[in-house]
Amino acid sequence: MTEALPYIPGHYRSLAAAGFTLWHAPAVPEPHLDQICEVIEGARRFCVHTLEFDPRRALHVCCFASNAETCRALDRQIHPAMALAPFSDHRAALIVIQSPAADRRNGDPDRMLRILAHEICHQYAAEVSGSQKILGDGNREMRIRAWLNEGLAEVVGNLAGERGTTLAEVSTRWRRDELPMTFAGLDRHLDDFQSPQRARAFDHATAAVHALAGQRPLRELFAELRQLDASFSGDQLCTPEMIERFCSQAASVRQSGAISAS
Repeated sequence: MTEALPYIPGHYRSLAAAGFTLWHAPAVPEPHLDQICEVIEGARRFCVHTLEFDPRRALHVCCFASNAETCRALDRQIHPAMALAPFSDHRAALIVIQSPAADRRNGDPDRMLRILAHEICHQYAAEVSGSQKILGDGNREMRIRAWLNEGLAEVVGNLAGERGTTLAEVSTRWRRDELPMTFAGLDRHLDDFQSPQRARAFDHATAAVHALAGQRPLRELFAELRQLDASFSGDQLCTPEMIERFCSQAASVRQSGAISAS
């Protein structure tokens, strides 16, 4: 399996755990590995339960010993506290995290639970939508757009970390923002790690997905990802009014499965 997975250094060791494989540097102490596995398992269990999804792609998590190793393996500069999901194909999915040696925040189990739930949600969304991904490929094999992908992952991550207050605050900022973005604009800023509008785009995408879920279980929205993606054109403005109008229409036609945006 290592030959089929990019980004994992050849000298890293594998540790088989419940529902995933952890890759790590040989020098990582066993107590730290136990803690990582516990957090990953908690995040994976939360995603499986919340989305009611039975994943088929094997899940792998690579914990880099240092930020230098992370940047070298991914061939790009990555913030030392950043995690990402750089690879997924029809067989396997890979998530990259960094050790507390790279940044002390990586040792905070509550933070890492939220972040890992976010990244696992990305991998499950890729699988349920039939997407494939490799870092830097321009998302050419992704079957859902960034705004929906990131918005869902943020909602799931915040729920895993029991940060419902954060979701409420994000929704308030979105409703008060007087400069709405188009869905294409959201995608552009979310895909650009250097965009000065990226944090604002995250707010809009997260709040929009949170509003789309409404009172329904997230599993229903998750199962409809491809249909939802097709329901919004890039030039539409992502506003609370437009999302509310869509939800109202969708509720009236849900029985027939004919969901369309105005």
